[in-house]
Amino acid sequence: MTEVVEASKTSGETRAQKIKDLNDRKTYNTTTSIYFGGENVHYESDAQYRQKDILRVQNDSDGRMKTKENNIRMKKALTTTNFNLGDERPTYQTTNTQVPPEGDISQYRGELQEEVKEMVKASHLDFGSTIPNYNSVAHDSMALTTRNSTGGRIGPDKELQQERGSFS
Repeated sequence: MTEVVEASKTSGETRAQKIKDLNDRKTYNTTTSIYFGGENVHYESDAQYRQKDILRVQNDSDGRMKTKENNIRMKKALTTTNFNLGDERPTYQTTNTQVPPEGDISQYRGELQEEVKEMVKASHLDFGSTIPNYNSVAHDSMALTTRNSTGGRIGPDKELQQERGSFS
């Protein structure tokens, strides 16, 4: 700190000169000048350029003829379809009617062992013939309540609950 004080005393500048110098430096540092070059950029959209190009071609008879010939060539190329899926003729039939590529398919079919045949014949599952009831719980709870003549709920219907096997 003492060095700063000594340097300010020996520099020969007054305080007003130092303040003016700092103010000038601050002003100079806050202003910038960015220069991108002196090229004059012509801003033109692609659509505008194409319109001018079309106007130029209309005045040029050779250009019009070339454009017309080019358009005819492009239309012909666009309307012509040419693709090749190979020289192998496809077979259009379902897989069930096609002949197996290996030949006789019966040679690949196996026979079940006698024990397995008996087990398959012996196993039997019976889920009953009762038709399931697909009522919701809300529907069942409404059916198990007694109603008065106006449709209002009185209470549980004990007889119907016992008949159906549910007790509360």
